[in-house]
Amino acid sequence: MNHDEIKQVRVTLKLLESLADKACKAAFKQRKNINGAINWGDLYCAEVGYVVTLEREHYLVLIEEANPSSSELCAFIARHITVADKGFDPSNLDVRTEW
Repeated sequence: MNHDEIKQVRVTLKLLESLADKACKAAFKQRKNINGAINWGDLYCAEVGYVVTLEREHYLVLIEEANPSSSELCAFIARHITVADKGFDPSNLDVRTEW
């Protein structure tokens, strides 16, 4: 990647972080419909990244203050992001949770 491409990835990551934080707030409002061990009072996007592996390239969103097995929350966050910005393909978006 050249310098300009890295700059563009950083711009995209800032957007992704903002969308993930908004998704956390939206999830809080829908918390009665999302099962799992989740600390709703402190839920936030802790980190975003662009990951390149041998198999694929994808964006990673790390949400803190939820059990790592909170699949309903991960699905909600991913859906919220891809609806808010059609530029994010669900197949290239990996949302994970941790305490």
